[in-house]
Amino acid sequence: PPPETEQAPQSALSMRPERVVLSAIACIDHDDFWLTADGGYHAPTPVCRELLDVKPSCALATPGLEPVKSDFAIVLRNLRQVTEKCIMPGYGTGKSFFTGDPLNTTCFKLRHQLFEPLQGDGDHDDAPDNPFSFERWPLTRERNRTNLLNLKNTHQILPVPTYDLARDLLKPATYRHFLQGALVEIHFSLTHWGIAGVKRDVYSGKIELLRLLEPPHGSSSPDRKRKIPLHLASDGSPNKKRATA
Repeated sequence: PPPETEQAPQSALSMRPERVVLSAIACIDHDDFWLTADGGYHAPTPVCRELLDVKPSCALATPGLEPVKSDFAIVLRNLRQVTEKCIMPGYGTGKSFFTGDPLNTTCFKLRHQLFEPLQGDGDHDDAPDNPFSFERWPLTRERNRTNLLNLKNTHQILPVPTYDLARDLLKPATYRHFLQGALVEIHFSLTHWGIAGVKRDVYSGKIELLRLLEPPHGSSSPDRKRKIPLHLASDGSPNKKRATA
């Protein structure tokens, strides 16, 4: 039989680069907050021409307590260094995940991919009580429900991978209440590509996992239920019998 030949090792240049996940502790900015179930989508815009284009996002800002407050400056510096090394020869700086001037910014922005093409059979959990279903997914404008349902045969909804203090996945209807202004542990990845037509480098940050460390002021536990009295006593004080809302 002919002698066996050894397969040449795969060139390092031909290997697909491994995705690296970065981590930080930060405060979700209260004002630059679009990390809702549909990113606040109302109608087509030049950026989001249809619901499928929506990518909910938020800005991550300096935490308000030590020692993570001091560490956040190091986070921003490290991110700047990463972007300075990821450049295309002859290209200028284009859109970035930093807000404002990268050299003086106090925030960086991340987004979430809301829709993903179906793989295989593409089964959906259509249970009436499933808060993650197409039928019950919260929308800023209910008139967009038909557009959302039209995606059901081709895509699946990806909830924001966000976990509360009990390490349970947050329901989409609670994103704003428990995340806007919250202290979080964020895990994310960065993407870089070049636009040849204008010779610009573009950078984007994607949320991989978000864990709630401290809810925003004024919010309560997701499992805490509000108690409403069933009857008011004659003196105007609530009766001890209560109903759960």
